[in-house]
Amino acid sequence: MATKPKPLLLVGLLLLFALSFASIRITCRWVHDEVRDRDRLHIIPELWNRLNGKRVVYVVPNQYAPPRDRLLKGRHRQPEVDNRRFWVALKAACAERGVELHCTRLKRIPLDAGLLLCYGIQPNKEVIENLKKLPKERKILSIWDPPLLEPQSYLPELQQLFSKILTWRDDLADGKTFLKFHLTHPIASQAPSKPFESRALLTLIAPNESSSHLHQLYTKRQSAIDYFESHGSGDFTFYGPGWECLNYRTYGGTADDETLGNFRFCLAYENSCDEPGYISQVLLAPLAAHCVPVYLGDPNVLHSIPKECFIDRCQFDSDADLHAYLKAMTKEEYEGYQRAIDAFHASAASELFSPTRVADQFANEILAALENLKRAEG
Repeated sequence: MATKPKPLLLVGLLLLFALSFASIRITCRWVHDEVRDRDRLHIIPELWNRLNGKRVVYVVPNQYAPPRDRLLKGRHRQPEVDNRRFWVALKAACAERGVELHCTRLKRIPLDAGLLLCYGIQPNKEVIENLKKLPKERKILSIWDPPLLEPQSYLPELQQLFSKILTWRDDLADGKTFLKFHLTHPIASQAPSKPFESRALLTLIAPNESSSHLHQLYTKRQSAIDYFESHGSGDFTFYGPGWECLNYRTYGGTADDETLGNFRFCLAYENSCDEPGYISQVLLAPLAAHCVPVYLGDPNVLHSIPKECFIDRCQFDSDADLHAYLKAMTKEEYEGYQRAIDAFHASAASELFSPTRVADQFANEILAALENLKRAEG
């Protein structure tokens, strides 16, 4: 006589079946994601690309970049990644040249990597060892920040692992190993949002930061804030994260896209000085908004930006002297600066900072490196 299965046995069998089904589903999803993102499962994309003759370049993002390929699609909100338009343009420029661009991490070098383009590196023993797995001809380094923010990219033992290094530094660019590019910012000409009479006098937009680096300008920003806090008399409002708890009456909170257009002048102090060629959005953003910058930073700034477009902070002995000069400026004098900014926007010089132009420059270097590899491999 057949015995009926025990209830506990049935429950166990059902539970085992459910766990098996869930495990299979999770595994299938993992495989799908990994093949799609080309991050850990490399054999399949490698064979696929060989069969289809594709050339694959991997971008190794810095620590601020979003995971997977979102950097290249502009799908991220990190305020630190202010050159997102460049990466979207670079993916498109590479596609036009028959090159497929993806992101990866240095924990494991993809087997189908025709080339690595490193965007800032936090080196450690594992990273260095992984970089050594590819010959230097298959690696390009791009340096976006000064030594104050990215000291690791200036280490000789790291730089020697790359065949090309793209940098903004004028004193490094030799046209051979070190190639010059400009930091990007969309600076298409815009009509001034408000007339002279309707604008407040002065602003500053920057996070609250500090550093003991020799060339840092954070203390210059801080001293300017302290001066105008005491002597501004309503002439000054500043913005940025990290100042919320310090009880400045001149603090305005978070800036938006319209903020700069509400002011005549902006204190445009770079993160560091004495860095030849380092012109960032600190200067470019006020120019785009027709807000006249009071600039402190790149000693070679006149190589790229006409002197009529900004006020040189180095020409003043103190914040008090600067304050008096700004308050005394007439409408006619101010409009002269704005006409110079318009002329700069309309000139070929402004194109040096275009995300599309710099993306084309990077894509050409990538393509040249791939062609050299192809010739070397016969």
